[in-house]
Amino acid sequence: MMNNRYLYPQTWASLSRECKERAGYTCEHCGIKQGKLRKSAITGNIYVVYLQAAHINHDQYNALPELKCVCASCHWRHYRQRRKPQAERWLRGYWQAQSFFEPELEQFAR
Repeated sequence: MMNNRYLYPQTWASLSRECKERAGYTCEHCGIKQGKLRKSAITGNIYVVYLQAAHINHDQYNALPELKCVCASCHWRHYRQRRKPQAERWLRGYWQAQSFFEPELEQFAR
C-alpha cells in the first residue's frame, strides 16, 4: 500500500521486482500466483491477482528493506495489523457511503 511514494527508496521498482521474482510470482502467505482470478470475500466480484512487495517491518524509509511477496488481500491483512484503528474507520466510512448512495444508484440501473 504505497501511500507516500516519495518516502520509498529510489530503487523501489527494482527492489519490488526482485522480491516477486525471488518468490516465483507467488504470494508467500496464501500461495496464490500472479494473474489468477479470485473472488472478493467482501463484494463477490471477480478480480485478477497482482502481487505486491510488502515491508515486513513497515519501514518504507529503509533503502534495503526486508520484503515479502504478497497478494493484495494478504498485504491488507499485514498492513492492517499495524494500522487497524485507521483501517476500521476507513472501512466503516466506505460501507456507510455505499449504503447512502445505493438508492440513488438503483435509479440509474433501470
